[in-house]
Amino acid sequence: MNKEHKSEIVFLIAEAAETEAMGQEFVKLGHRVIVEKNFDSAWRRLTEQTPELFVVDVVSFSQGKQNFSTHPLVAKGVVPLVVYYNQSTRPIVHTLPALFTLGEIERSPNYNSMIKRIHARLEAFQIKDHKILEKNILIKKLEEMNSDLFAKIADYTSEKTLLDGLTKCCQYLISAKNEAQNFYESLASAFENFEGVSSYSLIELGLDKSSLFGAQLAGKKCRSVNRLAIAQVCNHGLSPFAQQMAIQAYSINGESDIISLSIYLNQPNPQAMLLITPVAKFDRQFVWEILEDVISNYYWRCFSSSQTASTLKEDNLNPAEFMDKVERDSGLSRLIEVNLTSLLLLAMDKSNGDVVWTQLQTDLLTRLKSNLPVGANFSTFGIDKIYFSVERAEFDSYYAFVQSTLAKFPYWKYFSKLDFNFSKSSFLEAKELHCNQRAVLLSRLHQSELMGSSPTSPPSFELEN
Repeated sequence: MNKEHKSEIVFLIAEAAETEAMGQEFVKLGHRVIVEKNFDSAWRRLTEQTPELFVVDVVSFSQGKQNFSTHPLVAKGVVPLVVYYNQSTRPIVHTLPALFTLGEIERSPNYNSMIKRIHARLEAFQIKDHKILEKNILIKKLEEMNSDLFAKIADYTSEKTLLDGLTKCCQYLISAKNEAQNFYESLASAFENFEGVSSYSLIELGLDKSSLFGAQLAGKKCRSVNRLAIAQVCNHGLSPFAQQMAIQAYSINGESDIISLSIYLNQPNPQAMLLITPVAKFDRQFVWEILEDVISNYYWRCFSSSQTASTLKEDNLNPAEFMDKVERDSGLSRLIEVNLTSLLLLAMDKSNGDVVWTQLQTDLLTRLKSNLPVGANFSTFGIDKIYFSVERAEFDSYYAFVQSTLAKFPYWKYFSKLDFNFSKSSFLEAKELHCNQRAVLLSRLHQSELMGSSPTSPPSFELEN
């Protein structure tokens, strides 16, 4: 026993001479002995100082209805007991409750051997108790290490989810079709399936070069951004001021974790910005830069080679030529009518005709013409009707293509003041006409009667708040 670290032993024994004799033996072995005179003082000593051993006389074990078996430290075995008795009190020992003891001491003229056995048991108990304490400390450290490890695993899992999502998103966009009509649909599809993104918006420079508009993309993650006037003309893409306006328009309650990706076309400044709110913070900027490059490349592939109005004019038959050809091809071809009346009504009622019609018609025709079968013809009758004459063998596939294109077309880009949500309904539709002049004339002359029952009836318009 290391005598520099004495164990404290409390005595509560009615016989003073025996207390003195046993106490001397404990002191010889390096322990410090404290003698209590009554039940209450011993109870307080156990509570306040927690001794290493409590030697108690069997006749002092209780006081009235209270006894030491109810003391929390004795009941839990934190303070082990040694029970003292003499020949007359021996029977009482068997009435004591089951408690953690290091032995019993019977009154004797010589306590040396008995005290040494108690001492050995106490040392063994203390070593075991010390090991338990060390084990508990180790367990606590392990729990803390596990907690840190689990936190790191959670961070790693979050990062891995984001990286995997970014990889899939990039792969999807790299393999997507290089057609303008697919850009918005592909972008929406890629980000709806991207688990690392909470919300996003694609904000583009308006055709008037002095406004911003949020692309109206399908899906729950796309955050709506209304059209904004920049108060300056941006002839070379979005100026730094316009870029800051875009971020402020997207931000809700001062978000600080917004990822801003610049999308370039043919100007030194970006043509559009993709603003992203990630699910978790992710500081690997180079990864976002890879996504930025992929989306810019896809945007350029889709929009850099758009045809001009003059190029389309060469292929666009004037109405008289088209009417003659329809009559000649009657029976060999089938006729598709694209009715733009819904756009006209919207322009008249909601934006005072403030529409970039030339660019709208050019872009729409470019997309419709991109899949036009060999031998087919088309003609624009004003700004409200487009007709396509297609050979019967090619008609079904091209008709489906026209309907799909009309459903995906970004009409919102061509209205300078309007915030009507085109993505909420199928805005324009195509229909088949009999391939003869009479059918075209009836459609032109009696449009109001046909619109009442045709699929091209304009939808009821609803402006977003």
